Amino acid sequence: MAKHVPDLTVLEKERKALGLRSAGLRYAEIAERLGYANASSARKAVFRGLARSAADEADDLRAIEGERLDKLQSAIWTKALRGDLRAIDTIVRLMGHRAKLFGLEMASKHEVTGADGDAIIVEVLPQLLPSMADTDAQADSADG
Repeated sequence: MAKHVPDLTVLEKERKALGLRSAGLRYAEIAERLGYANASSARKAVFRGLARSAADEADDLRAIEGERLDKLQSAIWTKALRGDLRAIDTIVRLMGHRAKLFGLEMASKHEVTGADGDAIIVEVLPQLLPSMADTDAQADSADG
């Protein structure tokens, strides 16, 4: 699903609303100045602006940390390629940090098995149906 990207006029208006709120204006005043329908709309715009600012700041910090990891890795890359085990270990750890930083790690899949190693199959629905029927019957009798 495509992420909705607001047009520049909306972003600019949110930025202005955030600036006015930072300057101490009340939401009603911000609404009046920027043409929002009411104080609630102005408040929502300020909070959207705050959320976008935080996301942008996090992206900037991620980029800086990524550059730092790149510099550290390049400083010992040649040693690692020559077989220096400490350098290889350091490179692998740096790569792990980079994967976490940028969300590159794949989710783990776990399978529960029995003592014999076979998958455990839990059939819940047949167990739930009688208790659900009892609950419905009790509710019907209470209503009647």
